[in-house]
Amino acid sequence: MPALGYETIQFAPKFTPQPPSLERQIDAAAGAGFSWIAFDRHSLEAAEATPAGLDGVARACARAALPCREIQSLRILADPDATLAGVEALRRRVAALRPDVVPLILFVPPTEAILDLVRESIARLRAEHPTVAFALEFSPLFPVTDVPSALRVTADLGVERVGLAVDTWHVFNGTTAWSDLAALRAEQVPLIQFNDHGPLGDTPITLAKDHRLLPGAGVFPLPRFVGTMRANGIDALVGVEIVSARMRAWSPEQFARCAFEAAAPYWAR
Repeated sequence: MPALGYETIQFAPKFTPQPPSLERQIDAAAGAGFSWIAFDRHSLEAAEATPAGLDGVARACARAALPCREIQSLRILADPDATLAGVEALRRRVAALRPDVVPLILFVPPTEAILDLVRESIARLRAEHPTVAFALEFSPLFPVTDVPSALRVTADLGVERVGLAVDTWHVFNGTTAWSDLAALRAEQVPLIQFNDHGPLGDTPITLAKDHRLLPGAGVFPLPRFVGTMRANGIDALVGVEIVSARMRAWSPEQFARCAFEAAAPYWAR
């Protein structure tokens, strides 16, 4: 079974004024059976403001034998100065926690000037951690919307170890076709983000993103998705990324247990 990861974005401070501590979430994720953890930028920003700082997060991961394998995210904005300020903050986090992969999000269309900014940002981050990979997120909410457009961006970028983050929420609420997924190669997908959702109906997609469901509780064709990834030989990291206002009322222990138990059967060999 691919290594399943717990994503702290569910309890990020941007969603709730009193989130559970990262140490508690780390212990909950390890206890539920997750193999690794992904940290969102808001939670790490809050951790940096504590006396223990990022070193405390790293120690908590070591105690729980739950490595950090993903840090979110390299964010490319219209303002180069704002982008590079974010890169500096991300550089500290990458240096302290040594993730395998960092998602990459373009909030502006991929002009040549923007691609140059991406190249510079990646170079700065790899100065701290040369082997880190990057995974471009495509989404109906972003300028890069689907697998074909994301592959064009990575080809134009021309930087090694930059692939795609394939998020089921982005795939099945977007325009990616099954043939696009079936054509992906293993080396093109370092990261999968796994979740479910109900029918969108008349709900604006910008609001729906905080109402995801446990795998199997919604309408996404998850068995076919997993089968397609396996048929391609894709053995990526799989982060169970559920962002849910309703489940935010749960304890981190309940959430971690339910998320793992819902996702694991899809990936069991």
